Amino acid sequence: MHDVGRWRAHRAREYETVAGGGPSPLVAALVALYAHIHDVAPGDVRLAAEQRAMAMRISDGWVGDGCRADSPLIAQERAALVRSYAALLAAVHR
Repeated sequence: MHDVGRWRAHRAREYETVAGGGPSPLVAALVALYAHIHDVAPGDVRLAAEQRAMAMRISDGWVGDGCRADSPLIAQERAALVRSYAALLAAVHR
């Protein structure tokens, strides 16, 4: 499951962990996508995927709240994206 699967999982609101504590379908799809694109081990990109999924969840909350320009969710989303990209950069450069 690559890009299409990632967005399908995202739009289906599949954010929560699955039974048994495994990653959500969204995180699993992002892990698979990042690992494939960057040719790294899936475990190396899990944190990047988790933070990207968090940013998506925050973004959906911001949209649901009316896309207010003064929303504190904007800073939260930005922080999650920075953590995601930093983790991905670290994984790719190991």
